[in-house]
Amino acid sequence: MPLSKKFVCPKCGTATSIKQIEANGYACPNRKCALNERLLVHGEINTSGVVTKLYSWVLEKGTLLKKRYLIESLIGKGGFGATYLAKDKKMFNQARAIKEIPKVFFDEKEDEFLTILSHPAIPKLYERFSVGSLHYSVMEYIEGKDLQELTPKSKGGMPESLVLKLMEQIFDVLSYIHSQKVIHRDLKPENILVHNDSSIALIDFGIAKQYVSGQRTRYLARAASNFYSSPEQYRPGKGYTDMKSDIYSLGASLYYMVTGDRPFEGNIPLLCVGE
Repeated sequence: MPLSKKFVCPKCGTATSIKQIEANGYACPNRKCALNERLLVHGEINTSGVVTKLYSWVLEKGTLLKKRYLIESLIGKGGFGATYLAKDKKMFNQARAIKEIPKVFFDEKEDEFLTILSHPAIPKLYERFSVGSLHYSVMEYIEGKDLQELTPKSKGGMPESLVLKLMEQIFDVLSYIHSQKVIHRDLKPENILVHNDSSIALIDFGIAKQYVSGQRTRYLARAASNFYSSPEQYRPGKGYTDMKSDIYSLGASLYYMVTGDRPFEGNIPLLCVGE
């Protein structure tokens, strides 16, 4: 991409030059934008936060994928990939969520789990394809806000009645995936979406695994999230993850919902090697 090209942030719409973005560490220059801290690129980052290998830029609004999916906006950007809201031009402009991830980080298991799991609170997988070095998964679009967005930070968390209503649904979907011998392994407020009618959806099975007693976690799923992952996920050799790992994360998420505070503060690596 030429240095003179203008780039429009797909999150906030701020336009700037590629040269300015590179000087800003590949982040959006708008300090109020979520991508001021999360990168506008997919790449490998060293411990100093410097991009050492660049795979691709995130997609701008108006990009047409596969001559079918028109990118509307960026829903979320994480360490492994990005998720977009798109219109399906071949299906009467129905909304779709499209997850984009470099092939080097892509794990077939996430798509497999979305195919074999059938529950109202788990999004459906419609299609998957690759473009160059990137893999795309086209999923059901779940409209709503995640629990992190919805939980008041200064008022002591959510009302008890709402917490009970949401937790009952989270128990139900978690009980279901555990009955299928699947461990989510990344249960946290950001991965629980809430609709306007207070029904929930559990998303992001990127580091989920199928439970087999004593079996090590496949390499691409060995990760953890600050504040919510169980101890065995960031302490290699100290135990294997199982259904109890999700229960730990559920308790940490519940704490956040009722207090508005993280369960603890500390420096836990974002990408780890738990079993």
